[in-house]
Amino acid sequence: GLSPMALSDFGCDFAGLLSYKWMYSPYAAGVMYARKESLDTVQVKYAGGRAEAWVDFKEDRFELKPGAERFEYGPWSWPLVHAWAFAMDYLSEIGLENIWERTALLTSRLKAGLKRIPGMTVFTPDAPERSAAVVSFRLEGWKSSDVRDALLARWNLVIKAFDTTHDGLRASLPFFLLEEEVDLLLYALGTLQKEGPK
Repeated sequence: GLSPMALSDFGCDFAGLLSYKWMYSPYAAGVMYARKESLDTVQVKYAGGRAEAWVDFKEDRFELKPGAERFEYGPWSWPLVHAWAFAMDYLSEIGLENIWERTALLTSRLKAGLKRIPGMTVFTPDAPERSAAVVSFRLEGWKSSDVRDALLARWNLVIKAFDTTHDGLRASLPFFLLEEEVDLLLYALGTLQKEGPK
């Protein structure tokens, strides 16, 4: 979810943000933050039509813009930019602090409930600021893809199964989710745990 933070407070050199997922707008747009003092630490390998301050085609010379604009590669998709701006207005109206409090409430509810299910391993730290709106876990004795499939088939619940670093499941909890939906997931996982894998 959206956790309020100031990148400058972290001494962050570069950060990227995409328009989709927690920004609730279409795919394919993004922004890049670059700390002014760090701009020269990254070389522009492929300069685009918006990156140059000036170009001399006859002499094959150019100069990049002095700021972060040097990383812009090509034209913008204005429909995506406007859709993203609308989404940001929507989120700003709700308030990032409100969204964060709601996200922390939902993830804390899920993590506490998961820990009450025997054989459940919760990979996500308890502290909300270390988990944001994502909770990862594993149900002992079950293949995670089987849990995912059972949740979808029996309760119409959609979560992701993964097997990258370990076999597990990942629930995403957007701020508009209801407590009843978190409780339904916990009920479904508790039911599967009692029934055992088939």
